[in-house]
Amino acid sequence: MHRYDDPQSASSLFVGIVGIILVILTILVAQAYFFRMEKEELDRKNLPGMGEEAAFLRAAQEGQLEGYAPGENGMVKVPIEQAMNLVVEEFGP
Repeated sequence: MHRYDDPQSASSLFVGIVGIILVILTILVAQAYFFRMEKEELDRKNLPGMGEEAAFLRAAQEGQLEGYAPGENGMVKVPIEQAMNLVVEEFGP
């Protein structure tokens, strides 16, 4: 006599394996899509001919982060590395 309330181990195994494969494929497709979109975005932002202008702008921005300068309302601008060290000394890590 067959018992119909027992689960079929073969079909359960098949459904489990198919589910795992589908999850892995979904992850791979999502990852491929993400990397493609990331590459397109980077290509869009790094337009040809913008190399010198971008390098100049970056150097100017980094110059603002380095060195000392008088600030507003009696404040003084200090190099970013020193400012981070001062904050850690005062407030802890």
